[in-house]
Amino acid sequence: MARKKTSGVHTVKTTNTAAQKIEAAKAVVEEKAAEVKEAVKETAEKVEEAAKETVEKATEKATETVAEVKETAKETAEKATEATKETAETAKATVKKTAAKAKTATTRKTTAAKKTVKEKADAVKTETKRKVTRKPTKKIVLQYLGKEFDEAELTERAIAQFNSVEGGVAVKTITMYLKPEDDAAYYVINDQYTGRVDF
Repeated sequence: MARKKTSGVHTVKTTNTAAQKIEAAKAVVEEKAAEVKEAVKETAEKVEEAAKETVEKATEKATETVAEVKETAKETAEKATEATKETAETAKATVKKTAAKAKTATTRKTTAAKKTVKEKADAVKTETKRKVTRKPTKKIVLQYLGKEFDEAELTERAIAQFNSVEGGVAVKTITMYLKPEDDAAYYVINDQYTGRVDF
């Protein structure tokens, strides 16, 4: 709307007031743009490596939107005082919406990326568990002069004999020495107690 020029002072005051409002709107837009950039940056630092590309795209989009808002504010400054005020309010709302959208999109993508990374880590853990090798069970049988002697049976007999003699001493280690020529097995328990078990 064009105003009728009543005096030169009134026009200067109106122009100064409009310029101040435009500068204030620019400052608010720049402040909001900085807040948007900071929020996107903080969120991007928390995202795993797999989500970096997505966060960068969101940051670029937010930067482009802020640049468009700045351009709109600059063009609006050249228009009439009433149009400037309305445009500044619109710019503020656009920046807030864009910041909220960018933050929401980044949060969703971050959550999805974390879930993907966790699923991959779980798959690797599962695969690692499957690859763990187990020791095979062993059974040692001594054959000598037509006789068979089971190492496990001899060990059990040695421990039973030891417990009957020593009573309350726990067996932590046992070493068996099989001597077929003596028809016996010798044992050392806990590197301290010795004994003999006949075949």
